[in-house]
Amino acid sequence: MGLRHRPRPDPDELLITGALSLGLHLGPEQVAAFRAYREEIARWSARMSLTALRDPEEIVRAGFLDSLGCLPLIPREARRALDVGSGAGFPAIPLKLLRPELAFTLVEASRKKASFLQHAVRHLRLGEVRVVQRRAEALADDPAERGAYDLALARAVAPPPEQACLVRPFLGAGGLFLLQAGPGPLGPDALDWLAGRGFELARELALPAALGRPGRRVLALRRVEAAAERRTLLVDADPQANATTGVGVNAGAVKIHTYHLLLGTARAAEATLPTALPALQVIPARRELVGAEVELVDLPDRELRLKRALLAVAPRYDYILIDCPPSLGFLTLNALVAADSVVIPLQCEYYALEGLGQILDTIRLCRQSLNPRLEVEGILLTMYDSRVNLAGQVAREVRHHFPDRVFRTVIPRNVRLSEAPSHGQPVILYDIRCPGAEGYLSLAREVIDGTKTRAR
Repeated sequence: MGLRHRPRPDPDELLITGALSLGLHLGPEQVAAFRAYREEIARWSARMSLTALRDPEEIVRAGFLDSLGCLPLIPREARRALDVGSGAGFPAIPLKLLRPELAFTLVEASRKKASFLQHAVRHLRLGEVRVVQRRAEALADDPAERGAYDLALARAVAPPPEQACLVRPFLGAGGLFLLQAGPGPLGPDALDWLAGRGFELARELALPAALGRPGRRVLALRRVEAAAERRTLLVDADPQANATTGVGVNAGAVKIHTYHLLLGTARAAEATLPTALPALQVIPARRELVGAEVELVDLPDRELRLKRALLAVAPRYDYILIDCPPSLGFLTLNALVAADSVVIPLQCEYYALEGLGQILDTIRLCRQSLNPRLEVEGILLTMYDSRVNLAGQVAREVRHHFPDRVFRTVIPRNVRLSEAPSHGQPVILYDIRCPGAEGYLSLAREVIDGTKTRAR
């Protein structure tokens, strides 16, 4: 008995019918352009590892139609688009063929694949398409690229969370990241994770099963203001100047710093410096700040000096963070009088518990006599090591005695946290995916949201 073979579908017909299932009507010129593109992919793939898609049917289904599935989610007003890890040009080139007004930047680290992309752009006569042979992480360091795009795509260059981290620096506020995903909805944990990095789920589109890839979806994630992007001023009131060097400022080269503010010889605006994070500025410190403890003794209103210095610049920021020294002297007292609330970091070690009572007593006395509005924002458990029994005991003890004051977020012991200052970078720039950075992003969200997510 003879076997009957199913005739292979014509690639052009497959493209036309697949596009119709997406609500797209392709004209003869567009079909011809896709045919030319498909032939170039096959020709280049024969001599190099361009893409795993070799068969014409695979190229149409998994390359062209899968890419075009993003089209309904692209706003009409979008103009600048970024495709990270373009490879053979998916999804950017298929989208460009139907949305010629989009100006695309194709980012590809491989020299050979970047050469193919440049050839395809010329061969298909695509205007306003730029091919950049660089890693996305390196391109993100270019100030001209940060926040420059309305739309970003990244197909299979990394797991979805890492894709979000890759494209985030390039998107302006309100920009969309189109994430192509498999079956199953995003769970609450994934949505919370994305929210902490400045994304919210705007729309979700299930692709038709007729395309031959059942369960495929496209998620439109909108770039929103992340916790780490509120306008923030960091005031270093610690003579050790760790906060200063930790954000990449060379304390030894600083001319105007916190010392001058306290003595009234400079204004806060004169001392403010930029950092590598656009939303973060810093008033630095130097070792000379040690002398301020002695010099403040004979000055009038010595407890109010920092508060008065910051009043002029306070309206420019959403948050002002003051880093205090570990001692309870005039520097710390100035910070407490200037502040609205206090975050108390507590190492998960025995001796840290003994000092907690002293700090709370100081805050209570300051509230009674100098700053009635001062509140405890929360107690932050830090340097937590789940492998050490004492750390768990300290955490349980603190939560038991202060059930409404302890943050849900716990900052773990983490090597990357220790390494970041030595590189002069905040940890969210040094390694945003490490557990320490995850912890501080979670803390920022918790502080912004108030007591809603605090442990009860």
